[in-house]
Amino acid sequence: MRSGEIIQVLTGLGLTNSQARVYLALVYLGSATAKQLSEESNIAKPDIYRIIPTLQKQGMVETLISRPVSFKAIPANQSLSTLLKRKATEQNELCRKTGCLLSELGKSHIKKGPIETIDFAIISGKEAIIQKLKESLLKAQISLCVVTPKSRFSASIGEFANAYRKALKKDVTIRIAAEQHLAHNKALAIVQTLSRDPHFEVKYFTNPPPAIVTIFDSQEAYLTLSATAQLDSTSAIWSNNLGFIALAQAYFENKWNNET
Repeated sequence: MRSGEIIQVLTGLGLTNSQARVYLALVYLGSATAKQLSEESNIAKPDIYRIIPTLQKQGMVETLISRPVSFKAIPANQSLSTLLKRKATEQNELCRKTGCLLSELGKSHIKKGPIETIDFAIISGKEAIIQKLKESLLKAQISLCVVTPKSRFSASIGEFANAYRKALKKDVTIRIAAEQHLAHNKALAIVQTLSRDPHFEVKYFTNPPPAIVTIFDSQEAYLTLSATAQLDSTSAIWSNNLGFIALAQAYFENKWNNET
């Protein structure tokens, strides 16, 4: 491993960047004075005297009684194992506290009653958008309508394949209007499999769509704000506003009925 990668691992185990650099320098030198450590790690000598005690408290460094005073790294298999166990303990405690927090928030939600109906909401970030779409798809009972550009088609087919299968088992009608293109082989295989169900159909249109739209049961609609930007850097509008949904549905039907 390169020194940069080693530093990254050490900081992941809980050390600061400076602590990791000093410890790594000490491992390479075997034993060293503060001056030697400063030169090897490129950290100022006064900072060395500040960092060494913190490493000693973590069981990673010992002081050698010599003139001048020098320092030695505790063997890595011992010190790093200690750090890893400490990190695992912290993670377990964090998981426990997160579980308690989720329980408390759930109780708080119940006490306050259902959330007020919201006409519009903005969802940002790839993971949040995908999660929200999957939740809506799992709730769908009647239909799903999608307009998608070629840049998103293959990835979305792979991402939502299992959710599509579950929806089809409920006889949800899935219609996808996609920009004409050559999809990835894996996506094509998924489409071919899903198309065996009469409730699943894909049609293609020629020109790039100005907007990406997803509609569930004519009750919820999503509009991705950019049809060309990467999903990581874009946002989507969710709405249960009937006027907004009617516009989204009309846009979909236009693309669906003017396929190539």
